[in-house]
Amino acid sequence: MEENKLVIVEKGEIVIPEKTIEDYKKLAKLKLEFDLMDKDFKAQLKEAMESIGKDSVIRDGFSAKIKKGYTTKKFDSARFKKECPEIYEEYSKDSSVSSSITIDVE
Repeated sequence: MEENKLVIVEKGEIVIPEKTIEDYKKLAKLKLEFDLMDKDFKAQLKEAMESIGKDSVIRDGFSAKIKKGYTTKKFDSARFKKECPEIYEEYSKDSSVSSSITIDVE
């Protein structure tokens, strides 16, 4: 059984089959459409649920639940660095961030 490669390295060059690019573009467009619909759907559903005092809905294998808001404490590192730079430096440590790739489609 031959593996379906999405990206091929051939003679030191990157080769991406045309079908892979076409499929990627189609899926990227669908994902964007879904993300926009998802955001709107969630906002409308939350508003509807809150308007009738429900915090959960279950329908035909679909469920939604509103998580209650809460207050949290955050450490203001910018202020701490400004007001106590020596201590900030003493407790600061470097951390590595992995490389990543960005793909844009037309």
